[in-house]
Amino acid sequence: MRTRKHAAPCLEILENRLVPASIRFDGSNLFITNPNITAGATALTITQLPTGAFQVKDNGANNGTFLVTGNLSVTGTAASDKVTVTLDKGAGGTAALLGNLNVRTGNGTDVVTLTTNGNGGRIAGNLNLSFGNGGDKLFADPADTKGLAISGSVQIQGGTGGANNFVEFGGKTAAGQTTFVGGDVSIAGINNVRFGAFATNGGQTFAGNVNIQLTRNTAAFTDSVTAGAFNNFVLLSVSSNVLGNLTVQGNTGSNFVLADSNVGGSMLLNLGNGNNVVELNRGNPAGAVQVFGKDFILTAGNGNNTLLIDPVAALLNIGNNLIVNFGNGNNTYSLPPSLNVAGNALLTAGNGNNVIPFDGTVLGNEVFNLGNGTDSATLSTAPGGSVIWNSGNGTDALTLTGAGFYDIRARFGNSDDTFTLNNAAAVLTGSVDLGGRLTANVFNQIAGTIVGPFVIQNVP
Repeated sequence: MRTRKHAAPCLEILENRLVPASIRFDGSNLFITNPNITAGATALTITQLPTGAFQVKDNGANNGTFLVTGNLSVTGTAASDKVTVTLDKGAGGTAALLGNLNVRTGNGTDVVTLTTNGNGGRIAGNLNLSFGNGGDKLFADPADTKGLAISGSVQIQGGTGGANNFVEFGGKTAAGQTTFVGGDVSIAGINNVRFGAFATNGGQTFAGNVNIQLTRNTAAFTDSVTAGAFNNFVLLSVSSNVLGNLTVQGNTGSNFVLADSNVGGSMLLNLGNGNNVVELNRGNPAGAVQVFGKDFILTAGNGNNTLLIDPVAALLNIGNNLIVNFGNGNNTYSLPPSLNVAGNALLTAGNGNNVIPFDGTVLGNEVFNLGNGTDSATLSTAPGGSVIWNSGNGTDALTLTGAGFYDIRARFGNSDDTFTLNNAAAVLTGSVDLGGRLTANVFNQIAGTIVGPFVIQNVP
């Protein structure tokens, strides 16, 4: 009987075949999906050539060049996606991505970079970016002085999961490098937003409205321009200009908003119940003028909130009203002589303790509606309209130290309250009601003149 010979099993080394990105080009629109994943990450580069065509490289491998006359759309993976789009207007400055740039990434830690070369770059349509649930970043940073232009709108949607999501327009640019967006900007699901670099004179112009809805980063982080750790951060640098309205919707946790930018419309800040800080006019140089064309409206919840207008030589001009609504925390205000309000100033706070040094100029009324904490305000400049004061049952004090004519309408609560007039060039008229504790209330006329009609109540 013959013995059969059996071949011994062995392993055959096969050719390494990496699956390239899937590309579909319909003659106008370019669709790129599923870039190659290597070591848990992808690396996709899309570069506009001087001819106007777009060259696609997946992990360095050339996947073709396409003359895109419509939209450019990229869909990432669940890995950590890195997508870099470089635009080139060409030597004549006329080339562009003629349609929209659409980028959607998955749930990894993704980085999208939108940049230009020496000729500058332009998107004739819109920028639409959607991130998944990771710590994602967008860098829209022109690499040259001819800059980046987006003629349409910008829509950016971050994911969930509490990671640190980051959006930056022009944060790495030096002086003269510019970013322009012709339509509205909508940013949601992001906790760290920067327009420009702090105290750097590049140039970012947003011709429409800007709406930022912050999500909450579960872990507070520190930054070189923040005073402490915060969950959410918005930087609007001196180089940024918003021609429409600017709205920031905060989230729970602590929010830090540093705004040195000009706003043609209103600035509307609606923050949550954490310890919030809003700082204005910090990075502007001496002699500069920061302008809000209409209202500045700040609303914050029941944490300890701070509104700080830096006392620099630069001016802050508000074209209409200054409106601040704080909750029940212990709130801090700094309103220096560099502040000019063309309309009214309305300051409302809850039952915490409020200290309000008001040294700015207001052409309309100054209105204070304060709760049952210990509240004090010192006014060093008489407003063009009336001073209207309503405080609760804490131990409150209102002091007038500036020259000029004060038309006062003051009503204190049922505690030990003090009203002081202390400037020889001040003239006082109106009414002061110091509330229910007759024996402990103080009306203190150190200097100044009282003229009729004038009514004083509840003073021993």
